[in-house]
Amino acid sequence: VCVFECVPKEQCSTSNPNRAFADPETGLCLPCSVQGCKVCDKRDTCSQCHDGFELNDDGSACVFYLDKSWHFDRIVTCAVYTVVALVLLGVIWRYVKGGHHNREENMKSIMRARRYRHLCKVHNWQ
Repeated sequence: VCVFECVPKEQCSTSNPNRAFADPETGLCLPCSVQGCKVCDKRDTCSQCHDGFELNDDGSACVFYLDKSWHFDRIVTCAVYTVVALVLLGVIWRYVKGGHHNREENMKSIMRARRYRHLCKVHNWQ
């Protein structure tokens, strides 16, 4: 089955993102050799990249935005800040929430148990 659509050369990548090059000789939309390219001037030169990509200076590559802007040190810094924030939230939660809800009652029980243990021991009462 051969299915195609007649479109202006500016809309080649709109109907099929993998075919961004409008070949003037054949009148067909052909694949561009530049990955992430939305509009190809030549088979190996891009003039406009898809969303999320940035065109380099000579038009030979579309660089994924996060690869260009998010360097390893920024990612590590964000991870460290996230861990520190989680630890701080845990400490604050523990402080605000306090101890166990039966803490006072538990302490009374412990004191009664200690007194009972003390009284149960053999003592020299003289």
